[in-house]
Amino acid sequence: MESELLTLGILFFFAIVGGVIAKRFKQPAVLGLLLIGAIVGPNTLNLVSNQEWIDMIIEFGAILLLFVVGLEFDLTKLVKLGFKGVTIAVLKTGIAFFIGYQTASFLGYEPIVGIFSGAILSFSSTVVIVKVLEQKAMYNRQETPLLLTVLVIEDVLAVIALIFFSSLQNSTDANILAMIEHMIIALSTLLIAYFIMLRVSSYLFKWLIKNGSDDITTFLALGFCIGFSILAYFLGLSPSAGAFLAGSIIASLPQAKSFEHAVAPYSLIFSSLFFIAMGTLVNFKSIAPNAWFIVALLVAVIISRFIAVGLVSYVFAGFRGNQIFFSSLAMISVGEFALLIAKQSSGFGMSIDIVTITSVIIFATAIIMSISVASSSRVSDAWNATKTPTYLNNSFSQLAAYVRSFFDQIDTENSQTNKFKTAFFSTGFALLLLAYIFVGWDKGINLAYTFELATPLIYLIHAGFVGMTIFALLIIYKKVRHTQETLVRVLTGMDRMMNHKKSQRILENMFFVSVFFVSALFFPLIMYIAHFPAWTNVVSFVLLGISFTFFNLTTRVLNTYKTDNYASGRLYNGISLQQLYKSQEMYRTAPKVFGDKKIQ
Repeated sequence: MESELLTLGILFFFAIVGGVIAKRFKQPAVLGLLLIGAIVGPNTLNLVSNQEWIDMIIEFGAILLLFVVGLEFDLTKLVKLGFKGVTIAVLKTGIAFFIGYQTASFLGYEPIVGIFSGAILSFSSTVVIVKVLEQKAMYNRQETPLLLTVLVIEDVLAVIALIFFSSLQNSTDANILAMIEHMIIALSTLLIAYFIMLRVSSYLFKWLIKNGSDDITTFLALGFCIGFSILAYFLGLSPSAGAFLAGSIIASLPQAKSFEHAVAPYSLIFSSLFFIAMGTLVNFKSIAPNAWFIVALLVAVIISRFIAVGLVSYVFAGFRGNQIFFSSLAMISVGEFALLIAKQSSGFGMSIDIVTITSVIIFATAIIMSISVASSSRVSDAWNATKTPTYLNNSFSQLAAYVRSFFDQIDTENSQTNKFKTAFFSTGFALLLLAYIFVGWDKGINLAYTFELATPLIYLIHAGFVGMTIFALLIIYKKVRHTQETLVRVLTGMDRMMNHKKSQRILENMFFVSVFFVSALFFPLIMYIAHFPAWTNVVSFVLLGISFTFFNLTTRVLNTYKTDNYASGRLYNGISLQQLYKSQEMYRTAPKVFGDKKIQ
């Protein structure tokens, strides 16, 4: 008991020291806490050496940290973030993952090291980015709202990554399909509980608060957090994922602010202890042997941000010049979720110290971001002074203008876009239904053999599931066709000079670009799960080549008429859009970028 109290006292004392150090050097507290934890940990001064307590504090800290993150995630607000923000976040995560994996693979590390390297580089730090931008009076820049939207969606993707790694850690090499089945069943159970509580929690919490004492808010919030964490744990998922969903439920309540205020002191204590405890896992002796790998990953982070943030924001958000470089540099800092993911590496028996490498990268990228973000205009001027190929400029300009108008149209509320969103989500539910059928098929056959049913009955079960599969595939086909037709109407509505056939061609090409590009980004993950040999990594680059081929076809179609028709709203010579959109409904739902402009 004395040693545990001494450990706790040391951690509290050095939490204060870490905060003072961070403030002294004008850095986020996270960096000071990690540094001081590394110094007092068992690998350096050995002031804190009780490994059981360290693991317990990390687990509780992760639960409270994810619960607080969930408090920022009201589901209704998340849905309103728009397709543009979601698309940028997914592409940014995928591109960073791909570059991180290929960097590790090029240096000769085993595939699992590449998987963790890619995952660690994928997520930026909300805490560091907000803190630095506020310190440098850049928080109110025009680009910030989109960057914060991307960070919000990244946090959701990071929770999914945690669930994946925790499930993968519990699986065996011969039981990958069972792991996928387990993830589907466990996630479904957790989400069903989530949506049920989302419906009833408002009434339940209102009654409890009305009939309870003044302090009941704190106990309700923490109890709810622990309850969902326990549920996730018994389902074989990461407890922190359950805490995140619990926070999201509370965020939807009318009393969300009071709950957040009640939990804040406890979350501050445990999150601070979490970062110090994670710091104690750092081994400074592991830095020198992995120095070149750390340098390579730092280069990979910078390259990935300029491609995954700069180029993607240029295409999807219309960022230009300094905006591109500011956004890229602002997102360099690797986030806190990287530590949670790195902690999962302990169960994979890897040859290198991922936690130490991750901590060094978090330190380095935070400092690089803090120094470089104020110099974005100079970097932009230097880039503008270089000569880029005219073809490349024209191709990206054409596609960027078209894609930007497309997403502006999709995020506009009108009858056609609402139909598209409904069709899109119903297609997703149909695919989920197909996944459930396959899981049920496997479980049903296993039960049939367990109860030693007659062979004809087993064949009958097979036939029944085959019929359900065909039925589900027909539903999916109809949903996909309906989604495609609706989207073609949206594309045609963007530009009255574009006919239905041309819109369909562009849509088909863009679909293949998206499918092959995303498949290339995440193929290393499939390669690891399916135990493909190392040489199959070349498939990723083949898929990238195919996606660029379809990209070229798309730009050729766009070349058949002037891109600025939809970029500037000039659709018909001498006719303003008020005259063109005669009906009030059509004018009201027109993309905002068109405005009142008229052909010169």
